[in-house]
Order: sequence, then C-alpha cells, then structure tokens
Amino acid sequence: VYVDRSETHLEFTFDINVESGALRQLEIQLPEQEYDWQDFALIDAAGATLSTPEAGADRLLVSWKVPQTKRVVLRGRAIAPNSIEASANWAIQLPAPKGTYLLTPLVSFRAADEIELTVDRENSQLEALPTLDGPANQTAVFRLRNLSDPVPLAAELHERELSAHATADIEAVDEQALRITQYTVLNVRYGRLSAVELLVPPELKSQVPAFGITEVAHVRYRGKRLPAAESPNGIRVPLPEATIGGIPLEIQYRLPLPAVSTAEAMALNIPVFTLADVEYSELQCHVTPIDQVQVEDGSEWGAVLTSPSGALWVAKDAQSASIPVSISPDLGQVSQQYVVNRAVIRTQFAANGLSETTAIYEILSPPAYVVLQLPEGYGRDQVHDLRLNGHVLPASQVSFESGERPNLRISLGENSLESAVLQLTYLDRTPHPFGLTRSQRIEFPTFPKSVWINEMTWELQLPLGQHLFSYPDALFPQFTWKRTGLIWQRRLTSDYRQSQSNSGENGAGQQPSYFYAFRAFGPLPEVTIRSMSQSMILFVGAGTSLLLGFLFWRFHNTRNVLTLVALAFCMSVVSMWYLEAIQLLLQPALIGLGLAGIATFVDSRLRRRQPPIPRHRTGGSSIIRPPRSGNDSSVPPQIGSESATRVPSTVYRPEN
Repeated sequence: VYVDRSETHLEFTFDINVESGALRQLEIQLPEQEYDWQDFALIDAAGATLSTPEAGADRLLVSWKVPQTKRVVLRGRAIAPNSIEASANWAIQLPAPKGTYLLTPLVSFRAADEIELTVDRENSQLEALPTLDGPANQTAVFRLRNLSDPVPLAAELHERELSAHATADIEAVDEQALRITQYTVLNVRYGRLSAVELLVPPELKSQVPAFGITEVAHVRYRGKRLPAAESPNGIRVPLPEATIGGIPLEIQYRLPLPAVSTAEAMALNIPVFTLADVEYSELQCHVTPIDQVQVEDGSEWGAVLTSPSGALWVAKDAQSASIPVSISPDLGQVSQQYVVNRAVIRTQFAANGLSETTAIYEILSPPAYVVLQLPEGYGRDQVHDLRLNGHVLPASQVSFESGERPNLRISLGENSLESAVLQLTYLDRTPHPFGLTRSQRIEFPTFPKSVWINEMTWELQLPLGQHLFSYPDALFPQFTWKRTGLIWQRRLTSDYRQSQSNSGENGAGQQPSYFYAFRAFGPLPEVTIRSMSQSMILFVGAGTSLLLGFLFWRFHNTRNVLTLVALAFCMSVVSMWYLEAIQLLLQPALIGLGLAGIATFVDSRLRRRQPPIPRHRTGGSSIIRPPRSGNDSSVPPQIGSESATRVPSTVYRPEN
C-alpha cells in the first residue's frame, strides 16, 4: 500500500498452490462500497484474464483458459481515491482471494516523502515485523490476521526537515600544512535533497584564486568524488540523485601553516565548512597526530577523555566557525589521550626502609607511546624490569628525560590490540629506617592530565613488626578487622581476594598481618601514611589504660559512672578524626585494662588476709585506757580519791 496526497495505490501478489485438482477460476472478494478500489489490472497475468467488476460488485473473477495444476503467482494493482490536505484519518480494506485456506498475509505500507503515515495497530489485527532504521516514511511491514478486516490509517503532511552534524578530523601535519577531512552527515526527512551548498570559510577562500574556488576542497559521497559548481557564498555540490535519509559527505582540504620554525609552538584556528541550508547540531574534532596537534581546552571546547576513537574534542557551541589548536612537536610528551582501565601499584618495604614498587597499567586502545612522570629525584638506573604484555621491552623502546620530575617515554609500537598491559618496577634507595613510629610520603608515577584512569589499586607490604597506624586520604580500604582466635587482625576482604584470583594474582609473598590494599578512582600521585611498631602500639595502648587505672585509684572522686561516660564520649569524638588509630590501640588498651583488673584483685585479696595489729606508743592521745589497781583491776576507784581524778600518762593507740 502506497499513500500520496490524492490516491492510495495497491499492489498485490497472490501466491497460489494447487494441491489437488485443477484451477480454472479464482474469486477475489472485494471490500464494501466505502472501501472501493478502482482500476483493477493484472501486472503479471500468468495466462489469466480479469473480469471487469461492475459498480457495487462484491467480487472479482480471474480465469485461466488452461487449467492450472501447480503453483501460480498472480500480481495486480488497484487505486482508491483519498484527499490529504494537512492531515487525514481513514481506513482501508484489502481484497482477499478465496481459497481452501489462506495463510497469514503480509502487508506493507509506504507513503510519499512529505507524508508521515501511521498505522493504527491497536484497532486492527496487525503484527509489526522488524525493519531497518530509516526515514519516518519508510516501508513498514505487518502480518494481518484477517485480510477482510479494515486497517485504520492516519496521515500528516510535513515540510522538509534537515539536520546535520560534523566532525573535523586532523589527519596529518607537516612543515607546510595541515591535512583535514571534515565528515558531515545530513539527515533529510519528509522530502529529498538533490544538491548541497557549502559555505567556504574566508580563511580558505583567501588561499585560492577567485576562478578556482571550486577546487578549494574535494567533496566525496560514499567514496566517489562529486563535481562542484560555484555559488554566491561558496560551492554547490549536486548529489547523484535526489536523496532522503542520511547523506554522508567527506570534505577534504589542506590548511597552510605560517612560515615559522617547526620546533616552535604555535596557535592556529582551523576553519570549518558550514551548510547554507541547515546549522550543525553537533561539532567535533578528532586529532590523529596527537603528539603534534591538540585542541586548546577552554570554555568553548572540551576533551572527551573516554572516547574509544582516540583524541576527541566537542564544541560547546555547534555553530563555531573555527577550531582553536596548538601545534608543537613536543605536545605528545605533555599531553596524551587514552584510557587506563585499571592500575595496580604494589609497594614493599624492607626493615631498613628501602622500598620496591611495581606498577601495572592496563591501557585501552594503546597509543604508539606513553609518557610517565616518575617521582621526584628518581634516575634511569632506579627503573628496571619494563614489560609490555609480559615481554621485556628492549632499551631502544625506552627513553629517559631528566629533570625535577623526570619523564619516561615508552614506545609501544604499532599495537592493534584493544588493550595492552604495561609493567615497570622502580627502587627507592634512600634508607629511612623504621623506628617506633614513622610518617612516610610515597610518590607514584603519573600520567599526563589528559589521560583518564578508571580505577587504581595500591597494595602496601610493611616489614615484620610494623603496623599501619593512619590510612591515606581519599582511598578506600580493601581490608577489614577479623578475629583469629582471641586476637583481631586486619585481613583482605573476600571481594578483593576474589578479584585477585580472577586477575591471576595468587598473593605470593604477602604477610597477611602486614599487608594492606586500598582502592581509588582516578589518578593517585602520592599518599601519606604513618606506621607504628608493635612494641609502641602495646606501650601506648596498654600504658594509657594503666595510667587511667592509676588515676582512678589515686583520686576517689573519679570512681563513678559519670567518669566512664565522659571517657566514652571523648573516645567517640576522637574517633571521628582518628578512627583507625583508636581501632588499632583498642586491643592493647584492653590488655592494659585486664592487667589493672588483675592488680586490683591481687591487692584486695592481700588486704583481707592481713588484719590490723595494735601498737604501744607513749605520748598524748585522745584515747585513754582506764588505770588498774595493784590488787584487782576490776574494782573501780572511790569517788574523791586521787586515782579517780588523776590523768594517766600512758596512752594506747591502735596501729594504722
């Protein structure tokens, strides 16, 4: 079914299988009067004749002079009038052949370019079949369960719609010019386009004579160069045929460079070809020689660091007439664009403070080379065991540039793989012996700022007897406290151990009590940690508890519930900033608390076994023992006698 403004055209194909007997006549059931089809005709009669239906007839007969005993394919057409001004709604009913049985028919609908045709599936027995993406008025195919049922249609007229987007691809640069290909894609709806008019930028128009404006650029359509003609504002390029849908164009041109030394950096604006009939909805710039040319990041252009196609920038304003770029042979050492999917850095300390760090980087869409900035003060001799995908890199692929923070340029070669694994090991030969406690700043190799790092993992191995006292900022620990017997220790989480197993890491050489792992998102230039020896942890933790126990024993006013609540509150406040330290010192503090409890128990038991013993002392006392007579101490003295009023000089004091 094809719909235009004034008519609905029908083309039908009946595939008839004669299973038994012979076919001499086929009856085609016609719709009712309101669905009247006119001008029936056979396209491929296959030896058949068609009877002209009378007005109001409900059937059409097709006859064969020679009986048909096998398969017969019958094709025909018809026309039904309609009228579409701005929009219209109507229904059609299709002719149905009458046979022993009818398989599910297929019906396709198509409309003129300027018409948007909608088939009402909710009010009809239609089942849509998948079709390729295309214009809004593309062919739609359905299964119709009952061919005699009406199919509601809705049509709407539209003006031609155009949209476009462009990507300028800087393909190469030499001493004289930039070679650029601008990929412009037009999308045409509700109409067709027979020619494209390009507006030539003034920067390019000044580089060619007026009579040679048509050679300012080469325009290709599907790989074939199109002829160009001069237009008032640029060039006009006719298409091979009037086209609807997507129109991909390739505009190839060269931009001459100023006469300056190639060793010097320069800023340049690359002009963009625009369209006379439509504005761009999106403007991008892709750079292939990223080590020599880059778009200047700013408020108007931004880098797409996650682009799988390489170095890509997007314009904030798609109507920008130019692309600001920087050209320098040293750009590759300053800024690169690729994605590091995962980075694993392992730092292992010896007892004398020397450390060895192994960095492993999984690079997606690896470039020809990468630039790594080493920590400050490192030399070439401190970096060794450079590997690419498990193979040792030869010295010819590695170059070292000294400086405050030296650069390591590693050539990866022409790598066609989707990802590459780069591994390097470097040593810190400056001894910083571990003492009772030590603060350490650890620097890592860094990529240029334009390189995106999805995930970074840092693994730390401390020497025997040293524990991590404070954690680095902005990192997520991949370990938790777990009980081993009576002691709680820090152990890696099950999820992290599983990720190690999935990546083929067996954790060989790891000492669980002194091994720590952290995870971060994005780059990790440096971390700061503090370690503490096991003896110092015991001294601080247990000593604090013993000191508090001594204070409670010395000052009786502190022996109440309020003191315990105040101590708990202070610990809660301190743990807001130093939670890791509180957790680490908690077990030694409990040990000190246990020692204080044992001392208290022993002291109380000893006091019960030693009752107080009285002692005889001379001198004044507030306790007076009654005197005794020489004959009988139980007889009290008589009133008025000297012994009754005399104060004895002997005083008895009990022992303290």
